[in-house]
Amino acid sequence: MTEIYSDPQMRQRVYELLDTAWPGISEKIRLASAAGAHWHEVSTPFVRFDGPRAISHAGVLEIPLVVDGESLTVAGVHAVCTHPDYRRRGYSRQVMEEALACCDARFKTAILTTDEPLLYTRYGFRVVPEHRFEAEVPRVQRRKSGFRKLSDASPADVALLRRLLRRRAPVSDVLGVLEAGEIFVINEILSRRRFERIHYAEDLDLVAVYEVTGRTLRLYDLVAADIPSLKAVVARVTADLDRVEIHFTPDRLRVGKVLARATPPGDYLMVRGPFAVEGRPFILPPLARC
Repeated sequence: MTEIYSDPQMRQRVYELLDTAWPGISEKIRLASAAGAHWHEVSTPFVRFDGPRAISHAGVLEIPLVVDGESLTVAGVHAVCTHPDYRRRGYSRQVMEEALACCDARFKTAILTTDEPLLYTRYGFRVVPEHRFEAEVPRVQRRKSGFRKLSDASPADVALLRRLLRRRAPVSDVLGVLEAGEIFVINEILSRRRFERIHYAEDLDLVAVYEVTGRTLRLYDLVAADIPSLKAVVARVTADLDRVEIHFTPDRLRVGKVLARATPPGDYLMVRGPFAVEGRPFILPPLARC
């Protein structure tokens, strides 16, 4: 099916289908391409057509992870949809079965995230519970050289981010990501349109994905050759904080007391195949989700 995306016209027809499920997604895909992250280069499409019209789609990504200290590349199933005019005719099952046959031939494990888990249990996926983590705000002396926001409109900032992503250390040895950047950038632009949450600390050569709401720091990812401590990160955040919420497994952050809380319903991680950290507190970082 790779020839679908090698033809710009067929690629555009698939993107038009995706727009029926997620209005405006094709424009965000274009913005991600402008930042050097090309959907058509990282996603293998499985598509049904009615004449020239794309009517059903399932995509497969390769996601390199560290799972329980071991390197493991998993399949990520994503963007499963059928045009509203063609639903309930079995097209979604056809593309899913083709996509999963591809996954099973190449990977031991496949993952996806969804707010409708019952749609995927029929294909052998199971919900694997995740946790977010709360940590005490460490006492720090604020650094004069703090974070600055990166801009997806700046070629220098995009190049800086891509350099760090290519040589990143896993943010966690329980469940960390080693993906070189395309999925990371696409996910951030799909969720925010711009690099709104992406910050850089020059003295640490560190990208931190975070936002501050009120006096709460929500930390989503760290990208660096060496993962710093939570204390080093907080020292470079200019806001006054009462609370830190961590959206990745914080075993490498060198924090003290950490409270794991079950994630709220709505964005379920589903797994097909073995997953060594199942049953332990962990979370798949937001920018690695599919």
